[in-house]
Amino acid sequence: MNELELALAILFDDGCPIHDAPEEEETDGGAISDADGEGDSSLNPKLIGTTTDGSIYHALADHQVNENWELQHLLHELQIWALRMNQEFHLRVPEIALSVEWLNRRRLGHFRYGHNGFGLRGEIAINRRHLAGRAFSQILGTLLHELLHAWQQAHGKPGKNNFHNKEFRAKAREFGLLIDERGHTGYESHSLFTQLLARYSINDTQLPPLPARQTDRLGTSKLKPWSCGCTRVWVAVADYQAICLKCSNKFGRRL
Repeated sequence: MNELELALAILFDDGCPIHDAPEEEETDGGAISDADGEGDSSLNPKLIGTTTDGSIYHALADHQVNENWELQHLLHELQIWALRMNQEFHLRVPEIALSVEWLNRRRLGHFRYGHNGFGLRGEIAINRRHLAGRAFSQILGTLLHELLHAWQQAHGKPGKNNFHNKEFRAKAREFGLLIDERGHTGYESHSLFTQLLARYSINDTQLPPLPARQTDRLGTSKLKPWSCGCTRVWVAVADYQAICLKCSNKFGRRL
């Protein structure tokens, strides 16, 4: 253990004994068994990190679930499920730095390849903007999606610019996630993922299928082309009154 890890272990009381945590169990082989409330647990709030060597990733997860703050319980559940899916699906993701952030409204979550600003690898963020409007099963689907990016960073060949390449989509399909090139995610009704949710009684909603491609819906657009001769614009009003400041011509409909 280096000096930084030793300091973190002292700061976060990392050497404390493991206490029982009801309903979260692990077998001797490391695979999580059904949550039937029997036996000892290793998914402990004090030791919930994805590593068990006193690393900074462990200390970060430890802090998130023991700090008294508004996202304490949510991060506790997400840490449990990140560990559970990492083990159940044999992803072997070595580092996970999990957070809940205010992201772009169009994103449900993100994974950062390489190191973030704190020098951590495996940064996964769930978008805080969409927590209220989504069922927990859907949030877990997003978490698994981002874990698969972490898997690809560790064991595969990531596409450029976080691209969802064939390798990524094939891996996702193994667990029942239907993902297109742009990252839109749907779910098979019967899959390893839905079976895992059912085992832990996560059945709060029916997971959505993969949405239709944008190109399939172009014919329903209300936008129509108008042109002044030098510029073309698309508007959704029937009577568009405008003059181009560049050529001084009035915009007219173009079929």
